[in-house]
Amino acid sequence: MGVVDVLEHLYADICNKRWIDDIDTTIEDIEIVGCKNMLRAFKLTHPVPAGFKCSASLTECVKQIREKKDYFRLLEFFMLRNPVLRDCILGIIPELGGASNV
Repeated sequence: MGVVDVLEHLYADICNKRWIDDIDTTIEDIEIVGCKNMLRAFKLTHPVPAGFKCSASLTECVKQIREKKDYFRLLEFFMLRNPVLRDCILGIIPELGGASNV
């Protein structure tokens, strides 16, 4: 399992306690599951990184970042400023702890 896969699964699990397997799953779909407050805060504080199309589709954003192989931007996009998520990710991928923007 690569870095991108780990992050996708962590984010999906935190959002709605299940894996997101459907490529058409959107942020709006996740909100319906019941995470409106967390996602509202996420969207306000974590805009799509510069250089990527602004899209409601979470999986489309992940696809764009995967194609550019920009894992550090992906880490930032997936709420690394959230200490709980940061600890989860660094527990799985400890070498990322030395990254300048982590």
